[in-house]
Amino acid sequence: MKVAHVLTFCMLLGYGGDASAQVFAGRPNCPTNNGFKTSWLDWVTAEKKDNNNAFSIFLNKQSPMIGILKPGKCHTALGSKNGIRIHQRTDKGWRLVHLGKIDAEAKSFTYDEHTLSFNEAGDLFHLNYGLVGSFKCTLGSNCRMG
Repeated sequence: MKVAHVLTFCMLLGYGGDASAQVFAGRPNCPTNNGFKTSWLDWVTAEKKDNNNAFSIFLNKQSPMIGILKPGKCHTALGSKNGIRIHQRTDKGWRLVHLGKIDAEAKSFTYDEHTLSFNEAGDLFHLNYGLVGSFKCTLGSNCRMG
């Protein structure tokens, strides 16, 4: 019986041990925090928001790099009717990078030569590469959970 408790504890510790991801408990209207009562389109265009409408863009590990968006990483983002902005870490701190205008009708945004569309589950699709990632209601460089 003790072995089972130790294994369970180790599995929980391994699953929840990433300090770089933070769930946005203070963002109850973010789609995955409220059971998708808010649409991802409303969230990324700031039609529906809490204090702000921050979220993350997570690219799958097998995804190609898309501009500054790196595979296997989460990128903290803010959305508005004018587009999505990414917080990028640099030698001098943080800078905002604009990821083009959101096309609400097509549920897509353009970044350089890349067009990314999304569905209401928050899945991100690239015109040439297919499913490349997802929107998340977490922040940090590793937001696979949440």
